[in-house]
Amino acid sequence: LGGCHLGDDGIEALAKSLRSNCTLEILDLRQNSASDRAAEELALVLESQQHLESLYLNNDKWCKEEQRNMISDFGAWKLAFALVERQKVLKVNLYGNIVSETVQAPIRDTL
Repeated sequence: LGGCHLGDDGIEALAKSLRSNCTLEILDLRQNSASDRAAEELALVLESQQHLESLYLNNDKWCKEEQRNMISDFGAWKLAFALVERQKVLKVNLYGNIVSETVQAPIRDTL
């Protein structure tokens, strides 16, 4: 679903539908104009979605500005707190978002 212009509304609808899906392993939401609102919705799903192994919310270097995910410190913390509650490890890629460097180290320490 990378680059599908889902935006926050589309990702929110997807997150709600994922609450009942127990087999998804990889969720690619690169370059979908996602903000902290989308990250917060996805964080709500992560605990119940134990089969999920990888969540891609990153931006490729060549991504158009209007498609860029813009997850900030707030959204990164929401995802981190959800990961702490999970029983299984989940790879999350936020490369190219707007998570400040001052928050990255404390998040890594939390995980």
